[in-house]
Amino acid sequence: DVKLQVWWYNQLQEADGILVPNSTDVNFYKGLFPKSDIKVIRSVMTDKGLDKSKFKNKEDKIIINGPLTPEYNAFSQIILAHNTGMQIDIPPMGKDRMPKDSWDMAPNLGINYLPYMSWIDWMYNLNQYKIGYMLMPSAASGSFALNCAYLGIPCIGNIKADTQRILFPDLSVEVFDNKKALDLTIKLKNDLVFYEEVSRKAKLIYAKEFSKEKMLEILKTK
Repeated sequence: DVKLQVWWYNQLQEADGILVPNSTDVNFYKGLFPKSDIKVIRSVMTDKGLDKSKFKNKEDKIIINGPLTPEYNAFSQIILAHNTGMQIDIPPMGKDRMPKDSWDMAPNLGINYLPYMSWIDWMYNLNQYKIGYMLMPSAASGSFALNCAYLGIPCIGNIKADTQRILFPDLSVEVFDNKKALDLTIKLKNDLVFYEEVSRKAKLIYAKEFSKEKMLEILKTK
């Protein structure tokens, strides 16, 4: 509501600086807070606590980054994913966290909501998927693309999210460019060389660009 927006604005107006998750966020904040020091703080994840022997083996499955709500644009992603003929799952949000119609409609659309699980179990399970989709309008932290890249899972996603754009340059599209997303879906399905190249590149870029040390380096130089 408007009161919350005003509160949010006043809090940031008083801040010494503003850290944003994506380079595409900078101009949004620069326009509202022209005198503020605005920096990009790159998303990172740790694999501390992960036992690689517990990662599930790959199967013919696709994972969508979020539920059937407008915020996640999941319906379009589901239609795109159906072109592969693979099983389609949605992350473990939990039934109680979902709007009732979103939960109830899933079986009718040929998709499956995963049960709620810890982040570590999420990573063990995520490894079984062949393709991911992160075509949500809000770029946010883009941790879904980050998780996929760590495991070498090609992810078609929002070009405005730094994680997606950097880790998957060949699979990044404008969020509502369904035609390009469809072309990439078909290419990943039919072109094994392309698929493996995207997977290999994502792992290499992840190791180079998304470490804690890289994040601190970026903060010091901007």
